[in-house]
Amino acid sequence: MKNVFKIAVIVALVTLCYEMVAQDAQPVNGQEFSPNGIEMIYVEGQGNIKSFYIGKYEVTHKVWTAVMGNPRSKDAIDDRPVDRTSWLDVQVFIKRLNELSGRTYRLPTEAEWEFAAKGGTLSKGYKFSGSNTLAEVANISTNYATPPAVGGKKPNELGIYDMTGNVFEMCGDLYDSKSDVRVMRGGGVNFDKKFFPVEARAGIYPGLVRVAVGFRLVLEP
Repeated sequence: MKNVFKIAVIVALVTLCYEMVAQDAQPVNGQEFSPNGIEMIYVEGQGNIKSFYIGKYEVTHKVWTAVMGNPRSKDAIDDRPVDRTSWLDVQVFIKRLNELSGRTYRLPTEAEWEFAAKGGTLSKGYKFSGSNTLAEVANISTNYATPPAVGGKKPNELGIYDMTGNVFEMCGDLYDSKSDVRVMRGGGVNFDKKFFPVEARAGIYPGLVRVAVGFRLVLEP
């Protein structure tokens, strides 16, 4: 019996040490990390862009409801991206998430968003996020009443889904210095295809709500 107890203690200590080492280990570019049930991808920085984690998927109704306690809309479906929410509403969501998790989530800067969309240091120079063929990586129909489920198309070089199409993704930055319009990137269903290339820009007023405009989270390491 004593031997069984000793073995159990040894196993527990080895497991604890392994978890501590794994936590402290330097993550690998494109590595997945899922704190708080939110799937993130590690993006190794370059130049002025520091390393960060970015959502593997756009924020879904399942995640929104788990954080806020109530669905965003009556027709919310778990695996669909949250849309019809304003930039200001997203700040409330992020504040609540940070309070619950003890971590620092935020919207990506425009530079972070574009770097991740292009595949970071693994970039192959595609026109769209993950391909030169739009239909491979994006939902491009103009007949969606609500955006399709996340993760239905090919991911980009880092393993990130839907950075082209599905929903426009709001960033933290101002569009320019002339107003309080915020940047959004990536294009969305029911929007003109001119917004789908990874370098295309658009803007939205912080209090405005639109179909197929949502967001993706960044987590600071």
